[in-house]
Amino acid sequence: MHSRFLVKVAAGVLGVSALCAGPARAEHPEDIQRFIQQLDVGEPVYFNNLTIIPVYTQQRADRRAYTTLDDALANGWLAISEIDGGHVPQVELNNYSTQAVYIMGGEIISGGKQDRIFGREVLLSPGARRVVVPVYCVEQNRWQYETDTFYSKQTLGTWNLRSTAQVAPEGAQAEIWGDISAAHRDMGVRSHTMAYQHAYEQKGVKEKVMEHERYFQRIPSLHRDTIGVVVGVGGQIVSVDLFSNPSVFQALWPKILRSSALSAVSSGKAGAVTQDDAAWFIRQLYDARYQRKSAIDWGVEFSAYEGVNVNALVHKNTVVHLSAFSEGKGWKQTVSPPNTERRIPVMRR
Repeated sequence: MHSRFLVKVAAGVLGVSALCAGPARAEHPEDIQRFIQQLDVGEPVYFNNLTIIPVYTQQRADRRAYTTLDDALANGWLAISEIDGGHVPQVELNNYSTQAVYIMGGEIISGGKQDRIFGREVLLSPGARRVVVPVYCVEQNRWQYETDTFYSKQTLGTWNLRSTAQVAPEGAQAEIWGDISAAHRDMGVRSHTMAYQHAYEQKGVKEKVMEHERYFQRIPSLHRDTIGVVVGVGGQIVSVDLFSNPSVFQALWPKILRSSALSAVSSGKAGAVTQDDAAWFIRQLYDARYQRKSAIDWGVEFSAYEGVNVNALVHKNTVVHLSAFSEGKGWKQTVSPPNTERRIPVMRR
């Protein structure tokens, strides 16, 4: 039987009684704090310079069924198209199903006049029509139709692309193109259109990414309550992805793993991240000062950019997905906390 060490990550500044479920109310940062209070951090898994640390939940908070981007496209339930013949920073979504469709910020779509990366989380209501969504170009040297509508190659942007798209600073598009160019140069990728997708198809890079995938692919199946991961490249935590629904994480884990592997292959930095580092980082998410904004369709988004770049999509007081990024781009680097801040590991059998 696989055993695991767990680190409690959510000591409460806010009392538990204040977070207890009550009458229906508007979404609030307390929804994120309550979610984090239920998290446990597992033992790190290492391969080369990539660290994957599973995160578990003590209580499954969300049993609602969401259809992922890939499933919705494959079943013909979702159509994604250019707007008015093509407008780089936006695409249009139409949901022809009775299902809620979830799109994670950073997912890549191909086709249209150029490949794009979603800049924000989207929870698309059943039957929603003509929903305009912000995107960024991840294929610099093409502006002609490949297909009338977009499709998926089942990829996700690397953490640095996702981080830039999530915070959406002025000049984000140029920064994304710069990140892609630098990564292609470091990995020896040749692409006449400078398409991000071509890195996954480059001989040598593809094999290295697949090697990482084979090593880590079983992480969601180790325990049914796995709801996310903390990812380290070298000695730096680069991303955190957490979901209330384990089934949603299970569906999106292959994309998260693939992009994490590509980040590790393109980096080359040595080092590893510890369980205590991961717990301390997640505690920062508990203490973050969140700002509220309306989501694109269903839900509310909460974001914070002090010390960490974090965004959470909350629907009906439940965190659908929380993503966080660190290192570079003006945010503090993660360092091991002092001994007084370390949590005591406990064994869950």
